[in-house]
Amino acid sequence: MIFFVPFTAYKPSDESNETMKNVSHPIIEEFHGSTAYIIYYEQLQALLKLMRCSECSAPMIAKPREVGSALVIEYRCQGCDVKSRWESQPRVGTKGGKFVGNVLSVTCTFLT
Repeated sequence: MIFFVPFTAYKPSDESNETMKNVSHPIIEEFHGSTAYIIYYEQLQALLKLMRCSECSAPMIAKPREVGSALVIEYRCQGCDVKSRWESQPRVGTKGGKFVGNVLSVTCTFLT
C-alpha cells in the first residue's frame, strides 16, 4: 500500500515547543513532486509472469515480500540462474536506508 501525504512542514501551535518548531524535512523535499501509485498484488503478479531474462529469454521466478508499505521482489532466471532485485520505493539515506513510504507514513501519522 502506498500513502499520499501532503508535502508541508509541521507548524506547532505551541510557540514554546522548541523541539518541534524547526522540523527538518529533507525527505519531503527530496521526493516532492514524485508520483506514487496504489497497485494491486494480483495485477503485479500478472506483470511478473511476463518477465523474461535479458540474457537467455527464459522465464523469471519472482519471490515478493513486504517491508512495511514497500514491496521487494527478488527474481531469478529459470535458465541461466541470473539473479536480481526490485524495490517498489526509493530508500532514504544510504543503500540500506529506510523506504520512503514507511518514513513518510510514520511521519504523517505523528505530525497530524
